Amino acid sequence: MDLAALLLALLIEQAHAMPANNPVWASFRGWSAWFAKNFNAGAKSHGRLAWVLYAAGVGVGVTLIWWGATKLHPALGFAVNVIALLFTMGFRRFSHAFTLIEDAVREGDADAAYKVMAQWRAEQDRPLDVPTLPLHRSAALAIEDGLVASHRSVFGVMFWFAVLPGPVGAVLYRLTDHIARHWSRPHVGGDSPEDLRFSSFARQAFEVIDWVPARLSALGFAIVGNFEDAMHLWRNRALRFGEDTRALLVAAGAGALGVEIGPPGKADSGLDWSGTQAGAAAMRSAAGLAWRTAILWLTIIAVWTVAQLFG
Repeated sequence: MDLAALLLALLIEQAHAMPANNPVWASFRGWSAWFAKNFNAGAKSHGRLAWVLYAAGVGVGVTLIWWGATKLHPALGFAVNVIALLFTMGFRRFSHAFTLIEDAVREGDADAAYKVMAQWRAEQDRPLDVPTLPLHRSAALAIEDGLVASHRSVFGVMFWFAVLPGPVGAVLYRLTDHIARHWSRPHVGGDSPEDLRFSSFARQAFEVIDWVPARLSALGFAIVGNFEDAMHLWRNRALRFGEDTRALLVAAGAGALGVEIGPPGKADSGLDWSGTQAGAAAMRSAAGLAWRTAILWLTIIAVWTVAQLFG
């Protein structure tokens, strides 16, 4: 049933993507702002309490809806799973921006590529801090964000949907990602040391939640791409990319594609690796890498499903 729900949700999403400003996510954004406004008193413990109340409330609510629907009829429980996945999973959530940037890069239009990239980053709560970008940097940033988005909007959702009962894992994964980003925005959580303490627990909690699925996604990039280079950059990512889960995904993706993305390399970094400059062809390769990884994930879930049925 998990596999059928995933496949159906992906097919529906490809035909008709859920708008980013849909009422469900608008309500989540509103509640995120409410918790930040009413619980932020400048201490990490306040952020922890707000996070637990918010995440637990949503988790319990989703579980009760799914459980009640399943008790009425298994088909209703299946429908709840599919609907929840439509609101939490899908490539179309970011593929439109990625394609626009790819087209601009192919046509040599640096201004258009930058404009779309800046808008996409703003939607991710990660605004650009430079007024312009050369074409290869817009392409590189789009590949970075595309790989991370494919993980957080598809692969990570698949993992937690498969691990926890019903749709609660998928919903909580996307919600905790949203909370971590939303509360870190200066105009929401604030940018003073006290305000950053409030959002620190949300960021740390998502790093823990994303630890296993991020490594599985990075391994997937390596398997369907250049395995040796991907694993080399994975092991040595601290020399250039950083230590968090985003850095892991970017490092593995860079190696799998053989493309220069992430922070610019330095001669004294100690990292013995260099890739080709990012461009339209590299962006097309990145899209292919994401789709091949999705097929790999679905295959693994299918094998797991069959093993459960006949085990």
